Amino acid sequence: MRALSNLADRLTFLRIVLTRRFIWPELSEVMQKRYYPVRDVRASAQPLSFAARLPRTDRPAPDFAAAIGPLAAFAPAGTPDWASEAAVSECLGELAFRLGAAKVIEVGCFTGTTSAHLALGLRAAGGGGRLWCVDGDQAFLDVARANLGRLGLGDNVEFICSHSTDAALVSKLPAEADLIFLDTSHDYAETARELALFLPLLKRGGYLAMHDSIKFQGVRRWVNELAANFEVLTFATQHGNGLSLLWAKD
Repeated sequence: MRALSNLADRLTFLRIVLTRRFIWPELSEVMQKRYYPVRDVRASAQPLSFAARLPRTDRPAPDFAAAIGPLAAFAPAGTPDWASEAAVSECLGELAFRLGAAKVIEVGCFTGTTSAHLALGLRAAGGGGRLWCVDGDQAFLDVARANLGRLGLGDNVEFICSHSTDAALVSKLPAEADLIFLDTSHDYAETARELALFLPLLKRGGYLAMHDSIKFQGVRRWVNELAANFEVLTFATQHGNGLSLLWAKD
């Protein structure tokens, strides 16, 4: 039955392409059924209300691109080609800066692109903020540590090798954090276990950021489920992966 359904979808795509009649309801139906359910990508917060709630500061935001350089420099030969999105890293780095965050947790640091932006944002805020970088692959952690070291951003950063759902990980993290960034397996069940561990660490008034909230169904589902208790703002990103920012409703 599934094979027949897949064949029907393929024939629909083929007919649309051959006839050049892009009938949106037909195309949308297939896309929502098989790929990206557009109705799942939504926000509950008004964008300018999000901007208005950020603390004001007289300090200038850092020039992330100039200070950090090209993201290609972060991935040595042989590193998997997992797309890093500069806009995501810059957004989170500036969010840490605007918050004047004291404690930030990044889960899934890969080669350290976002880690570097977060560390720079914390430094520019001038409050002595600290960053915890978690990854399940020691090789990636070693690369991330080296990247932050060459940029002079390794101070006040702790690197932890652990699976994101390991209950013992919590004892190595701060009791509360101003910002938590999740960018790991994107599987619905695994994300559930991560949220059970990390949401209790989120400071009142703090932010949870979830990457790939458009591209991956598991993350999309959780963003929508969390909307019952959180304000949600989802952004389209450079490669279409998506970034959702969540904060507790007042």
